[in-house]
Amino acid sequence: MREYGSKALLCLGTGGIAAIIDAGGFALLINASVGILLAGVISFCIAALVNYQLMSRLVFFRAATVRGFALFLCAGVVGLVINVGLTLLGATMLHLPALIAKLIGIGVAFLVNFSLNVRFVFGIEAIGSAMPADLGSRGISQIIRGVTTRRSR
Repeated sequence: MREYGSKALLCLGTGGIAAIIDAGGFALLINASVGILLAGVISFCIAALVNYQLMSRLVFFRAATVRGFALFLCAGVVGLVINVGLTLLGATMLHLPALIAKLIGIGVAFLVNFSLNVRFVFGIEAIGSAMPADLGSRGISQIIRGVTTRRSR
């Protein structure tokens, strides 16, 4: 259960980065007079690409693959429907400010997507997987340094 909690926290971190990209992209597109529906879809898709890369490498310690991204996108479609649906519902029917409605959509979609990713994309055994042996207890900062070091070689 401890591993599940730590994976959830890491996913919350990567999801938070994706949420910033999603909300920021959405706000930019709305300010550029793009409609709520199209702005929601575009910002969500960009955030999904970033989130898959981060989750693959930093949370589940797996290489990002085309097959994995395809599965991630399939799960993401569920999140997309929830995200954009709640955004539209909140903004049009509940008369919430569009960005507030978007943030609610992001939050609910995160919970659904985490469950789908653990179960179907990365596999339930990913929860039991420990950090790579060479990291020990040094944590996420060591992972980031390792990724950065490999890229600069």
